[in-house]
Amino acid sequence: MDTISKEKWEKGEHKKTITGNYRHHMAKRECYVGDLIKRFTTPDMKVIELGCGDGNNLELLSKYFKVIYACDNNPVRVERARNTFPHINVTQNDVTNLHIPERFDFVLLNHVLEHLPDTLHVLNGISKIMNKQGLLLIGIPNEGALFWKFAYRIQPKSLENTEHIQFFTKNSIIEQCEKAGFTIAEFKYIGWGVPHWSVDSRIRRYKIFDDLFEFFGRRLIPSQATSMYVLVRK
Repeated sequence: MDTISKEKWEKGEHKKTITGNYRHHMAKRECYVGDLIKRFTTPDMKVIELGCGDGNNLELLSKYFKVIYACDNNPVRVERARNTFPHINVTQNDVTNLHIPERFDFVLLNHVLEHLPDTLHVLNGISKIMNKQGLLLIGIPNEGALFWKFAYRIQPKSLENTEHIQFFTKNSIIEQCEKAGFTIAEFKYIGWGVPHWSVDSRIRRYKIFDDLFEFFGRRLIPSQATSMYVLVRK
């Protein structure tokens, strides 16, 4: 990562992308996470989001849980999350080397793993802060799929500029979770589009196209989704 992009990442405000070109896709993701929480959890569960950033997911968690913790390794983002959500215990903590005395019933790790080099190490560390039968929800891009590998091939500049260092598929993330001792409770693909990053973002800004891609993609090419979620149990 070059100096300029690193500074932008560390200090720039991460506004909720629900207002950007992928707002309809983000709404689908948020809807799914909310539905999953209602099906698998209770309000009294002790919850933490790891890698919370500016706190974009904390508003959603606040709708369902009474006791919420969050952490991020970036002090700028920790301060922003604290200011926005003063009722939530937000600390500075590195997900690759967690120092958290509490134990949790539900852990959210949303679009964090793709930035980290050692998936198994991270998952093993998370397991240590989870209660028995605790749940971990992982959200990640499906960038190991053929569609999105092709998108990077025809737009190599996108690959040079990405902050992602892991390119997961369904099989690769499930394999890592099982190696860490987790049991798979649910898997979900979300979002389909055109395998060209800039064209995809321009087209899917319109709800009708995002909905059509979702409808046909789920039925015809499910493994080529843009995003995926895996819920695992300790």
